Amino acid sequence: MTIAPSAHCPPPIAPVPAPRGLFGRGREWVALARLLDQVEAGHSATLVLHGDLGAGKTTLLRHLQDHATGWRVVRTEGLEAARAVRLGGLRRLVGLGPHAPGAALTDRLARAALREPVLCIVDDAHWLDRESLCALAEAAWAIPHAAPVAMVFAHSAPGGLDALIGLREMAVGGLAERDARVLLRSVLPCPLDARVEDRIVARTAGNALALSELARWQAPDTLADALERCAPPDLADLIAASYRRRIERLPAITRRLLTMAAVDPCADPARVWSAARPLGANAAAVAAANAAGILEFGHDLRFHHPLARAAALDAATAQERHEAYRALRAVPV
Repeated sequence: MTIAPSAHCPPPIAPVPAPRGLFGRGREWVALARLLDQVEAGHSATLVLHGDLGAGKTTLLRHLQDHATGWRVVRTEGLEAARAVRLGGLRRLVGLGPHAPGAALTDRLARAALREPVLCIVDDAHWLDRESLCALAEAAWAIPHAAPVAMVFAHSAPGGLDALIGLREMAVGGLAERDARVLLRSVLPCPLDARVEDRIVARTAGNALALSELARWQAPDTLADALERCAPPDLADLIAASYRRRIERLPAITRRLLTMAAVDPCADPARVWSAARPLGANAAAVAAANAAGILEFGHDLRFHHPLARAAALDAATAQERHEAYRALRAVPV
């Protein structure tokens, strides 16, 4: 399908400094801003972000989405618990409108771009089911050059993803020591003892998620001692344990809401709310999940990080997970 650049494209985005709160990512932000510039000039563009779990890829994607004012944002994410659900990733695709039977994803994106530029974000691509990943990768290759569509993938697969080989890539590594210190200080209410700060910065090895999540929710001395007892590959376990402790302190109805959100393979906020509301879920339950840094619940349903979703599943008993799934199945389609 050949189309002309959209007449409704907003003015090109000039290079800008990294957004406030995005620490040590000047290089990555310049690349993302240039990608948007390329699309607003009337050309399709793709980029694959790859790096360790917690490096900050999701944070970059969220800032990119916030920066793309005047764009249609289409997004999906891989879910570890739903990886076996065929085409689950495509069913979780939000922002593109109802799926027409037989309509190729490439055509749907290109048609949407006739009205406004499109930013398609695919987070945690390593946890997508194979069919969804291949369809999204095919769309990245097949989008017409003149279609104002940007497709940005992010994954943490150590050896890369075969379906994405050949697309332009950018590594997202650990933060430099100076930037790690700035991030750490930004989430703490008061200055740290210099020796404690040194220990935390050294042991987190520039992992942005560990610096922000662990420091925000644990006493610095306790965190420093915990980090001394683990190797960098074990940071994920510490972060998951932090999420779980916060979940266990939440009200029962909030925990039930989190379980439903975690077991829903389509991450559909309307479906989860319809299932949870008859059981007592209310605005206060949603607010508690958000305040604890676990779940964002609104037009979209997004756990703060895949480890938060895993912690929600782990904190529930097998019976609670079964009851949550049964409540979801009872919601009319």
